[in-house]
Amino acid sequence: MSRKVFLVTLLCAVTAFAGFVGWAMRGMSDKGGELAVQQTQDLELPSNSRTAALPLDEGIEQMNGSELAMQEDLSSAIRALTDPTVSERLRLDLARRIDTGLESGDVDYLFGLFRHNPGGDNKVWWVVLNEIMQQMDAKGVGADRFEAELIQLVKSKGAHEVARDYAVQHLALWIRNQGSGLSPESSEAVKMGQAMQAIADTITDPSLSGTSIPGTAIMSLTQASRQLPEEISAPVWQRLDPLLSSMMKGETKADLGMRTSIVQAVALRDSQAHLPLIREMARDAEIDPSMRLTSIAALGVYRSEEDKSYLESIANSNDRFRYAAQSALKKFQN
Repeated sequence: MSRKVFLVTLLCAVTAFAGFVGWAMRGMSDKGGELAVQQTQDLELPSNSRTAALPLDEGIEQMNGSELAMQEDLSSAIRALTDPTVSERLRLDLARRIDTGLESGDVDYLFGLFRHNPGGDNKVWWVVLNEIMQQMDAKGVGADRFEAELIQLVKSKGAHEVARDYAVQHLALWIRNQGSGLSPESSEAVKMGQAMQAIADTITDPSLSGTSIPGTAIMSLTQASRQLPEEISAPVWQRLDPLLSSMMKGETKADLGMRTSIVQAVALRDSQAHLPLIREMARDAEIDPSMRLTSIAALGVYRSEEDKSYLESIANSNDRFRYAAQSALKKFQN
């Protein structure tokens, strides 16, 4: 790698990590706001996950987009959510009309859409599905089973990767919205623990290695933990942390993106148990440059005075990691 290419890569990575930390500290917007959805790569659908398009009510398919948008009968209109002949904009408009006035059969239909897979390259549908999940959560549609349906989808090996990835994100958002001020002894605490564990299980599932889901899960779990009493979140991390250390070291298989995500996540949790390993990686000249870069940046998140002199020595040198060290030192001033 040439010096010029490395410097460009370094600057981009430092900027990206700084942006992530800023997002993580701010948290997600309120329930009615836009959910930040991690982009996922296009994948070939596994043969056992292909399903036929859901049937449309008789007459719906004959309507044009304007008629659908103006349809007063929401129960009939939502059946057009899966219609590929209806534009993305109009389908999103229909999804935003989802409300608590729906009959139980309509709510069942919407939950059924969580597993709808039109097949092929259908990016529009995943945008619509994300909107459906967001609206149902924000407006309390099917609130008595919302998290249970998401947990089932997260665990469903036959579901499409994008749907499972979205389910992880919305489940974490549900935890964030419901978990604040929760008593560890309450029945709701049991639900929170089950939801946390469902997300954690995607990280330990070897069949998901190489997909977007574990990376989404580690970041989502980190954010969800912020809203929960330690009695609920700590047991999940205690079971997960040995694997995370093994992944960071490269002892357990994990791609580079996952390994750097773990470094970011444990730093944001202020996990002192992982700090010695991150210090070691920040000083390791033989380690993958991206891992060293992320580890140096993570020291700025920890803000331990013990690391300040090392960061200053890097920042004031001609070392190719000096920009990462300079960025980390700025966090000590906050």
